[in-house]
Amino acid sequence: MKKISLLLFLLCYFGGFSQYADKKYYLVDSIELSLLDKEDKNTLDSLITIYHQAKTDSVKLITLDRLTHLNDFNTWVKYNFLLLTETKKVLAKSSANLKNKFLNQRLGNAFYNMNYSYSMTNNEDSAYKYLGLSIEPFRKCGDQKGLADVYNALGIYYSRIGKIVEGLKWYQKALAISESVHDKGGIARSYISIGVSYRDLNQWDKALEYCTKALKIWQEAGTKEDLPEGWNQIGIIYKWSGDTVNAKKAYEKSLALSEDLKDEFAIATAKLNLGIIYQDKKDYEHAVKNYNESLRGFEKIKSPNGMAFVLNSLALVYNQKGDHAKALQYALRAYDLAKQMDYPETLINGSQMLFETYEKLGKYKEAFQMQRYHFTLKDSINNVETQKKALKTQLDFDNEKNVLSIKKEQEAKNLVAAQEKKQHMLIIAFVCFGLIILVIFFLLLLKRFRINKKQKLIIEEQNHLVTEKNREILDSITYAKRLQKAILPSPYEIREALPSSFILYKPKDIVAGDFYWMHKSGNTVLVAVADSTGHGVPGALVSVVCSNALNRSVNEFALSDPGKILDKTRELVLQTFEKSDEDVKDGMDISLVSITSTNASATKNIKWAGANNPLWYFKDNEFYEVKPDKQSVGKTDNPKPFTTHSLELTNDDGLYLFTDGYPDQFGGPKGKKFMYKQLMDLLIDSRQKSMQEQAKILEQSLNYWTGNLEQVDDICIIGISI
Repeated sequence: MKKISLLLFLLCYFGGFSQYADKKYYLVDSIELSLLDKEDKNTLDSLITIYHQAKTDSVKLITLDRLTHLNDFNTWVKYNFLLLTETKKVLAKSSANLKNKFLNQRLGNAFYNMNYSYSMTNNEDSAYKYLGLSIEPFRKCGDQKGLADVYNALGIYYSRIGKIVEGLKWYQKALAISESVHDKGGIARSYISIGVSYRDLNQWDKALEYCTKALKIWQEAGTKEDLPEGWNQIGIIYKWSGDTVNAKKAYEKSLALSEDLKDEFAIATAKLNLGIIYQDKKDYEHAVKNYNESLRGFEKIKSPNGMAFVLNSLALVYNQKGDHAKALQYALRAYDLAKQMDYPETLINGSQMLFETYEKLGKYKEAFQMQRYHFTLKDSINNVETQKKALKTQLDFDNEKNVLSIKKEQEAKNLVAAQEKKQHMLIIAFVCFGLIILVIFFLLLLKRFRINKKQKLIIEEQNHLVTEKNREILDSITYAKRLQKAILPSPYEIREALPSSFILYKPKDIVAGDFYWMHKSGNTVLVAVADSTGHGVPGALVSVVCSNALNRSVNEFALSDPGKILDKTRELVLQTFEKSDEDVKDGMDISLVSITSTNASATKNIKWAGANNPLWYFKDNEFYEVKPDKQSVGKTDNPKPFTTHSLELTNDDGLYLFTDGYPDQFGGPKGKKFMYKQLMDLLIDSRQKSMQEQAKILEQSLNYWTGNLEQVDDICIIGISI
């Protein structure tokens, strides 16, 4: 029995343990990888790999900072706490110069993120505390954008506790900073906050003006993550001002954008607001559906304020439907959450809903107590007129409830009598109407069935034709790939001629315009990386012409000087395209190197020529660049002979040939090009590693940079260690 119990314990233990990621590798506790979406999972794995490979504290802190941008709330909060802890450790042992810049930037970001996480869970005291802590680091590192974000968050804090005018002052301060540094994102955030303040003051035109200006900036900048909030606030303004049609359109736009971004908070908010619209239209079925989906969303992200608002809304719906017992369940849950948060506005709404529900259930004692508590709360933030009105309501309550009770009883008797009188006629009318509808529906269904059957046959036939054509096209392209592969040097030839080297070759499509070329003669190896005009099938056709011209230049014309080879190759390419009736300007950009070794010395003679593509090389661990001739190998205006550059390299020196595909790849957080400077830095940082490790780093960096974006061009890089 003990053995069986132990086995069951181990199975349960390890079964429960496997759902969490390894803390030693992922750095924090309880990361549930199964709950992360694909984008978060890929980003997390890439950044954790970079973290473990990092050699310096600065790279590790930058990586932790990027991990705080994950979508999953519970995950990024844990990495933000780690960022805060590690930054403090490094700050304690760093130089004064570093303290004033890089580390203070990380510290300010971590403090500000802590404020956001506490604000999302309605812990306002802690949120306010970390806002205050973030100001000093941002000031020390001169981050005006960060400081503007803090001021904007302070405005939100004061608005949420009912001090709207005080919050408006902080929004204006944030706006002034953002305008001074031309930060459009900060300007938009301030506009939206100011618009919300004017909305709370019932100044609809001003509110709509500021929120619309914010939305326009976000749309022009392409910052999709901010658009749901903009449309949501515009929807609220339309709703409060009585324009429910435009309010619904705005909420639906907010929901669609939120679902694309997988923003749980924004989705829950949009569902809540759509529920209110349906409730106003007395479409209770859709209202309850949206409220329940909103409630699940707020529960998932642990937002008590959002949960309380939805629960109050559900209570109101069930009161309107006449199910007051169910309304009471939701109202009590909402009130309990409001008491835990101690938010004046939320408590006012909760007590009001309980008062109305108790009254509808005939529990007048509880209703009176809750109404008195409701007006006490309201008096604390409203004016003297409101206080007088609340007092008058309390004094008249007993008399009003008796009159209301008698009136409701009489109305109920009259309603029963009227219903009994009309009951028989209604039954007959509904039965006849139902039969007519049923016949019409059957006829329409039969007609639709016949149409669908005919359309299905047509669609199946068209799909078959399309599938067949696609198969034929794909077979042709696949065969073209085999043909193009035949012009590329084999892996065996490359390893034999260049033992310490790598080739990173990533065609954009099945076939490519980029290609690499090699020729060995005695102690000399010629290696080239070329970018033919276009990519895909057209580029592949041009690459075959250019590769053939290179082979003829060295085999048929016995050329070995890179400049002269390119001159002859251009001549042969032009001869090929001159046979066309059209003016063909296709050709290639190329980087061509000649490596000659002698048995007597470790020094190798390097000769190189380039058309639009440069040569990068390391000599004695110093980085150098050789500029190419600014002309392509093809038809060009004012052609000139290609220049041959000579240099000498020894053991452990290296050189790199490449096309423009890698630096031109779009990606990163802002969807920009990778650029030559970043590629250069990547090669410098990985210089001491083997060629195979360098190739792996280049591919990982490219995958992380590209993310979910499409590859824009063929990519080819060759690295050679001398």
